[in-house]
Amino acid sequence: MVINLNNMREIFWNNKKKLKLLIVVAHPDDFEIGCLGTVLRLINEKIKFEITLVVFCCKDLRRRSEQLNSIRILEKKIKKKINIHLFDYPDTLLNNFIDKIKKDLHTIKKSFSKVDNLCVFTHHSMDMHQDHMAVNKAVLQSIRTYKIFGFEILKYEDDLIRGPLYVKVDRSIAEFKAKHILQNYTSQKKKLWFKKDTFISLQKIRGVSAGEEFAEALAIEKLSY
Repeated sequence: MVINLNNMREIFWNNKKKLKLLIVVAHPDDFEIGCLGTVLRLINEKIKFEITLVVFCCKDLRRRSEQLNSIRILEKKIKKKINIHLFDYPDTLLNNFIDKIKKDLHTIKKSFSKVDNLCVFTHHSMDMHQDHMAVNKAVLQSIRTYKIFGFEILKYEDDLIRGPLYVKVDRSIAEFKAKHILQNYTSQKKKLWFKKDTFISLQKIRGVSAGEEFAEALAIEKLSY
């Protein structure tokens, strides 16, 4: 499925009032790698919505600092405040804290009014990373009455989204995304796949399937009208 220009708002939100986007991730950089292109596309389409980002594994102070700096730069670019909640859960162990994470999500959910038109982006349900799986499970069990979409993160496991919904992005967004990730998450450069070519190439491959130059892929975790 390819999202066309005229129906982006309708895909992600049911109406035009009090639009909110809640992005729930395991680690610093998951948001930017997984769905930054889609968020920038929505902003470029002049859709007015508020953004809240929740990041669970911020125990490492360097990675926490990288996330905060990334958000400050993005806020300047999009001229929009990003509300952020950072938690100090340890990497690779989120499954051990699933009940506490669900309570955290319930608390955050209470901050949204019943009239808020909320859409949720998180890790997709077939992602094999243990922390990503835990976050997806917690989201689906805690935030049940809203539209939920899953994004993908390329890594060692073969777990990219099958049969995705494609969001077309232009070259400027694709290139900004890759550059922004590399400039703001230098702690991850030791990873073999953490390179500009990787981030550009996945958007390019998804673009081929979407019939465009670049795209991001999303899984429909929950969608109702």
